[in-house]
Amino acid sequence: MKARLLRLSDTLRESYWFVPTIMALAALLLALTTVTIDSHAGSTAWTTGLPGLDAARPDGARSLLSAIGGSMIGVAGTTFSVTIAAVVYASGQYGPRLLSNFMSDRGNQVTLGTFIATFVYSLVVLRTIRSAGEGGTSAVAFVPQLALLIALVLVLCSIAVLIFFIHHVPMRIHINSVIEQIGARLVADIEARFPPSDQRPAPLALATRLLPRPRRSIPAMSTRSRAHRSIATASAISN
Repeated sequence: MKARLLRLSDTLRESYWFVPTIMALAALLLALTTVTIDSHAGSTAWTTGLPGLDAARPDGARSLLSAIGGSMIGVAGTTFSVTIAAVVYASGQYGPRLLSNFMSDRGNQVTLGTFIATFVYSLVVLRTIRSAGEGGTSAVAFVPQLALLIALVLVLCSIAVLIFFIHHVPMRIHINSVIEQIGARLVADIEARFPPSDQRPAPLALATRLLPRPRRSIPAMSTRSRAHRSIATASAISN
């Protein structure tokens, strides 16, 4: 059971979909939470009196979130298609192991997860915006201002992650970085199989553990007992 859990943990850690899926679900929960806060506290109540935070109108909010969602999915698709092509070309020079290292790299997983999370967040918040009279004559306009502000923060984070990704990928496929990764993994495997001397068991304890236990010996017969046994045998023969 423990071996299966360890194998599952290694598979999830090295998979390319697990971290982006978790980040997408987190973005979905964040969008629902911020929209709920805006609907209960008032979409413009907390922005009143704050400099630089003017309340957005429904049309402007829709345009902003549509641009964020479309740009995020476009950037994610274009960036990763070009990057995968470069990594496949480099793996032909250094070996196919480079492609698996790229797929299991945590920085690449977080980059894809950031783009997808921003896209999911924008779509969920965009669905909640409504204009005055939309859905009924008495319906009022609703624009989640807090959710829009967090969407802008996610866009800034996505731009920073994109810059990191553009720098990170060439460094990971460089030959010096590839050799460093192989050496680090080799050292880690050696330390796991052959621990340091201060962590090894003592030689006497190791020998005691490895050597088989001695069998219980039958007690030897004393000289007097052997003599009595010989006399009894001779008497039995003579009779």
